[in-house]
Amino acid sequence: MQRAVNNRLLGRRRSSLVPCSAAAMPASLMRAVRRRTNSMRWLLVSALMVLLAGCQCFARITASGSLENGVVFHAPKSSGPYMGGGALLNLAVFAVGGADSRPLWQIKGRARTEALTYGVLPSGMKQDAPATRLEQGRTYVVVVEGSPGGVMPGLPCRGKVSFAIGPDGAITSCYEEEPACG
Repeated sequence: MQRAVNNRLLGRRRSSLVPCSAAAMPASLMRAVRRRTNSMRWLLVSALMVLLAGCQCFARITASGSLENGVVFHAPKSSGPYMGGGALLNLAVFAVGGADSRPLWQIKGRARTEALTYGVLPSGMKQDAPATRLEQGRTYVVVVEGSPGGVMPGLPCRGKVSFAIGPDGAITSCYEEEPACG
């Protein structure tokens, strides 16, 4: 009774109080609503997948040293969240322009390190391909994969650098945009 009085005071008719239900809607309208809902769901899922696919972290790795003192790969914490801030999972060294595409040195596992010397196995890693001798006058590529230290768990970090060994045995890091590796 009180509801009817309140409705009269507010100027509402009784028919406007009936909730909209699936039974009250025509079937064609229900199909259209379901279609739009499903389309919006797929659009949202697709957008999230595209965004997450682009969420990888990258670091600028350097190579330094010499053949005599050892080639050192370095990724400081300030340049990326792995090999120092996270965990190194995979490292592979390849010769550029060689007929063989197998890695010259490949290690896998889990290690926390900011710098790594060619051929020296850090604890927590195992060798899939033992280190072979590097030669003067050649160019090599180092590819690294790691897991970030709490930045975006589960998303891989990747890095890559080329380095050339000069006639004196000195190492020069070079990137695709630089002509240093010829």
